[in-house]
Parts: sequence; structure tokens; C-alpha cells
Amino acid sequence: MNIISQNFRNVLKNRLESKINYLTSTFVDNLMNSLTGKDNVYLTLASEANRVSKDIAKEVIIEVIEEFDAYFRDSKERKRTYYVSKKDVPRTITTILGDLTFTRTLYVTKDRNEYYFYMDEMLGLPKYDHYDPIVKGLAIRETFYTNQAQAGRIVGERITDIANLADKNTAPFAISRQTIYSWLSKWNTTIVYERHKSTPRTLYIMADEKYIGAQGKDGDIMAKAFVVFEGVKQVSKGRRALINRHVFTCRSSKPWEELLDRLIKIYDYDEIEDFYVLSDGGNWLTVGMHELKLESFQKVEHLLCLFHFKQAIHHITTVEEERKAIFQSFLNDKRKVFKYVLNTYIDKYPHRKVTIEKKIKYVLNHYKAAKHMVSSAIGSSMEAHISHFIASIFASRPKGYKESNINKYFMLNDAKINGINLFNTYL
Repeated sequence: MNIISQNFRNVLKNRLESKINYLTSTFVDNLMNSLTGKDNVYLTLASEANRVSKDIAKEVIIEVIEEFDAYFRDSKERKRTYYVSKKDVPRTITTILGDLTFTRTLYVTKDRNEYYFYMDEMLGLPKYDHYDPIVKGLAIRETFYTNQAQAGRIVGERITDIANLADKNTAPFAISRQTIYSWLSKWNTTIVYERHKSTPRTLYIMADEKYIGAQGKDGDIMAKAFVVFEGVKQVSKGRRALINRHVFTCRSSKPWEELLDRLIKIYDYDEIEDFYVLSDGGNWLTVGMHELKLESFQKVEHLLCLFHFKQAIHHITTVEEERKAIFQSFLNDKRKVFKYVLNTYIDKYPHRKVTIEKKIKYVLNHYKAAKHMVSSAIGSSMEAHISHFIASIFASRPKGYKESNINKYFMLNDAKINGINLFNTYL
């Protein structure tokens, strides 16, 4: 280590030791004074300890920033490239420790006559930002577990001192929903997934759609969701889990092509032989799923989710015993007999003829896919995935999203579900 860097270290140590000793002494005095006559001693102790620990941390950050600023200002590199325009220019940002004010030097480039804050660039603080990247990253991460307004309250409470949280007359600090929305809108990022170490011979894909309220347009946004997995495993009695689950959501007119692009990136695609698509049999699902077949040896087979199959049977008749009889006929009889059983209900309930004929058509159109599902060891949990991962985040806020932003929100929500740390990604 050269002499200059060692001197820098020694100066910084001395400045920090002096500051920490002063704050520690002040903390003890304040603590003794504040404990006198207090009913809730623990709250007072915790509040004072929280306050002084934040103060010490903030002073450490300020001292380091200002010492680095001085070090650069006196360096040969700076003198070769920049003029000093103004020293000790203050800047205040809101951090997880609270508001932090430090000073730095404003420079002017010698060749282009442009103003420049070296410390702002070194710290990764964009011009005019009032919050530090940690606060912004925490709020964005929290958004995809709750919503923007709730995320602002949660992160705001982390910034607020304990004493203020306990004071019923003081409203906890909260970051506005619009502020977090602005951060998300300005964040230009892409999520890169690592390639799987191994590729299965069989891949399962659950698919469905969910309609989301939209801003500035008639009608809703159709979210097309896919859950890709390699099988199921038993994790405890009565509970199974998907193996290597990967979620993909989009609003594209070509969702299967986009899913295919993702699968090619994370798997050795030509090693996959069998694709089993589990869905409710909607037109966009059954028409597009065959795009997964790129090689002649690959097979794509549709498995109808029995939830929708049974739901159609329930619309044919409201009598529980008749519902059971229809399903038993499906399981045990040939298709011709099963069709005959279904048609008997048209004559039995003529006042519901239109509905019954519609449901019979659905059941018979997907008869083969339903049989495939019955013979498969894999069940469909797509309704639960839609509820937990899409509806809980997006559909609970009517008319909450713009079409221009929704694909970014889908991408970030998928990343969270797929194990990507959005906080680290933002930083």
C-alpha cells in the first residue's frame, strides 16, 4: 500500500474515532436523562439505542464520503482533468437510516466545460434523486409482495425512528405510491436467467389467462401465464411441490413464441422429448401449444385440467348424485356411451337446453385431453398459481395498470417468483 493511501486510512480512522466517541458519550447522557420518570423503560432504551446507532452510522457515511471527496480533489487525476468550481456543496438524501446530508465538490471538465460531481457518480446517486438506491430497491422489491402504496408504508416505517412509531400523535413516514411508480417506470432492466444444469426428457406446462383492470383503455388486459415444471415431489404428508418451477407471464399476441424463447434460453431444448400442456382448453392454448414442437421426435400432448371438466359437468346438472353418475360414466364407459349419458340431460332439463348443449360440447371436445389427465400422475394447480401470483398482485386493484408498463411488471413479478432478488437486481 502506498504512502498516500495509508495516510488516507489513518486520517479516516482518526475522524471516525473522534466522532463515534462523541456520539457514544452523548448517548449515555441522553439515556440517563430520558430514563428518569419513564414508565416504559425498555421502549426508551430501545428508542435511544436505535437513534444513536443510526446517528453513528450516518456520521460514518458522511465522514467517509467527505474524506473520499477531499482525497479525489487533491489527486493528480483530478488536477489533470477537472477544475474545482465550488467546494462543500450540500446534498440531502433519504436513506434507510433517515435523512443524510453531506457535502461534496463541484467540478468543471477542462475540455468540455461541463459540471460534474465526482462523489455522486462514485456513489451511484442520479441527479435530483431524493432517495438512495437502497430505499428504492427495498420499495420496489416490497411492491411485488404487496402493492406500491403498502410498500411505501412498509419501507417508510423502517426509516422512521422507534420513538416516532410509538408516538400516537406522529404519523409514520411513508413513501408515496406515485414516487414508487416513477422509480419503476424509469428503471430500464432485463432479467437474465441462468441455464439449467440439466435438461429433463419430459416437461410439463400449466397455462391459463387472467384479466386485469387497465387504465386508459376499454376492456381489461389479458395476462397469459405459464408455469413450467419437471415433475412433482412429495415434501410432506399430503403435500407435494413442483420440481424446478419456472413462471412466465406476458400479454403478447404470440405467447407461445415468447415462452419458447424462454425455454430455449434455460434448457438444452433438443433434449426434451415430451411436452404435456395442462390447461382449460381455451382456443389460444390449444392452437398455440403445438409451436413447442421443433423436432420430429418431440411430442406435445394436451391434458385438460379436471377442475374445468368437472365445472362443466356441474353446469349440466345441479343434482349431486347426477354429477357423480356423469363423472363415473366418463371414467368407466366408452365415449359413445358417455355421450349418450350426457344427452339424456337435454331431455331431462329442457328449460336449460342451451346451457347443457354448450357444456356437453365442451366436455366432448376435450374428452381425449381429460382422459390423458386422468391417466397422468400429474395434477394441475394452475388455479392456485393464478390466485397467488397474479390475482393477488394485479387483479386486486381495478384499473390499476397501463398497457405500456404491464409487461415490465409481469417480468419483475415473474423474477420474484422464480427466485430472483429484485433488491440486488435494482442495486
